[in-house]
Amino acid sequence: MPDQPSTMADSPPAALPLSAQVLALQAQLVFDRSRLSNLLSLPFAGLVGLLLWGQVAPALLTGWLAAKLAVCGWRLAIDWSHRRGGPVQAAHWLRRYGWAHVADGLVYGGLGSWLVPTHGSPLGTMLLATAICTAAVGFVVLSHHFGTLMAFVLPLMLPILAWQWQLGTPLSLYASAAGLLFLCLVVVDGWRAAQGTVAALRDRLRLDDLAAQRQAALEQAQQHSVVKNRFLATMSHEMRTP
Repeated sequence: MPDQPSTMADSPPAALPLSAQVLALQAQLVFDRSRLSNLLSLPFAGLVGLLLWGQVAPALLTGWLAAKLAVCGWRLAIDWSHRRGGPVQAAHWLRRYGWAHVADGLVYGGLGSWLVPTHGSPLGTMLLATAICTAAVGFVVLSHHFGTLMAFVLPLMLPILAWQWQLGTPLSLYASAAGLLFLCLVVVDGWRAAQGTVAALRDRLRLDDLAAQRQAALEQAQQHSVVKNRFLATMSHEMRTP
C-alpha cells in the first residue's frame, strides 16, 4: 500500500531529536501557510500581464510570465514531495523550498526593476508598490522560518533597491532609502518572529512529552493495581479454602 501524504495534524516522531522535531513543525507551518499565496500568484501574474501588455517589450513580459509559472509549479512540486515524505524529510524539502523562494523572489523583484516601463509611465510607481506589498505578504506567510523568509525577501528587495539607487533621481533615491528601512524592519522582526515560533514549538513538544510520560505512568500504576488486586483476591481465596 503506498504511503499516505502527511497532514498538519501529524506530529514528528518522538525518536527524532528535539531540534529536528521543531524544524519539522516549522516546515509544516511554512508549507501550509504559503500554499494559498502560491496558487493566488497565478491570477496575480495574469493581472500583471494585462497591466503591462503594450507597455513593455512582449518578449520581456512573456519571459517574466513564463518564469512565474515555472516557479509556481516548482513550489507546488516541492510541497507535494514534502507531504509525501513526512516529518522525517522535512529539513531536506524545506531547503529545496528555500531555493524555490530565491527564484520566486528574483521574479517578483523584476516588477520593481527591469520590468518597469522606460517611458516614465506612472506604472513604475504602481509596480514598485506591488513589489513592496509582495515582500510584506512574504513576511506574513513565511515568518515562521527565518531562512525561508530571507530566501524570498532578499532576492526580491535587493534588485529593486539597486535599481532605484542607480536611477539617481530624488524620487528614486527616496524609494531606495525607504525600501532599505523596510527591509531592515523585515529582517529584524522576521528573526524575532521565527525565534518566537521556535520557542513556542519547543515548549509544546516538551509539554506533549510530559503528558505522554504522565499517561504512561498512570497506565503502569493502573496495571500494577490490577495485578495487586488479583493477588489479594487469590490469597483471600486460598486462606478461606480448607
